[in-house]
Amino acid sequence: MNTRNNSHIIPIMILTISILFIVGCAARVIDNSKLQYIAPEFNEDSLAKEGLSLLPIVAGAGQEGLRRPLGDKLNKHLSGELPEGKFLGNLETMDLINNAELTEDYSKLIDDYNRSAILNKSTLHKIGEAIGVRYLLYVKLLEQVRTQGLTVGTLTGDLVKTTGKRVNLFGQVWDCTLGDVVWEGTGEVSVESDEMTYVEQTIDELVDMASRSFLKNLPGVQIQKPK
Repeated sequence: MNTRNNSHIIPIMILTISILFIVGCAARVIDNSKLQYIAPEFNEDSLAKEGLSLLPIVAGAGQEGLRRPLGDKLNKHLSGELPEGKFLGNLETMDLINNAELTEDYSKLIDDYNRSAILNKSTLHKIGEAIGVRYLLYVKLLEQVRTQGLTVGTLTGDLVKTTGKRVNLFGQVWDCTLGDVVWEGTGEVSVESDEMTYVEQTIDELVDMASRSFLKNLPGVQIQKPK
C-alpha cells in the first residue's frame, strides 16, 4: 500500500465531512407569505395608473422598534416599483390627512374596521380625494416572536433543542373609489435551527424579508424575494 498517497486522502475526507456537517446544520429559512385575495379590477395597470398610498403601520404594544423600520422598508421598496408620483409613503400620507383635517375620520375608519371588518365608504372617498390616489395600503405587524422546541437531530437521531424567530405581517389594499378591499396578503418568514447552529438572521432582517415577500404578491411588483 502506498502510504504516501493515502496520507492525502484522510485530510480531504475530514474536510468533506466537515463541510457536509456545516451545510446540514444550516438554519432553515421558511417563507410562508401568501396572496389571500385579489379583485379582478385590481391589476398592474390600475395600480400604476391610479396610484397607491401607504397608511401608517399598525402594530401592537412593544413593537414600536420595528413598526417604524417596517414603514421605511415598505416605502423604499414601493417607491422603486411604481411610476413617479404614483406612490405616497406613510409619513406623506399622514401629512395630507392631517392637512385635510381628516385625522379623526381616519382614526374612526381604522377602529370601526378592526371591530366590524366594514369600511366606511364615505371616509375612504374623502381620504382618496385628499391624498390624490385611489388605493390605500393597510399593513399590520402581527407578531415578532422567538420560539423553542424539540426535534430529532439529523446526524445523531437524538432529541435536540431548537430555537427560532418568526415575523408575521398582514395587509390589504383599500379602493377609495369602490370603498372596498381589493387585495389581501400575508408576509410570514421564520428561521429555525438546532442548538448546534448559529442563527445569523436578526428580527430586523426577518422583517425586511417578510416585507419583500409580502409586496411580491402585489400585481406588477417585481421585488426580489429573499433566498
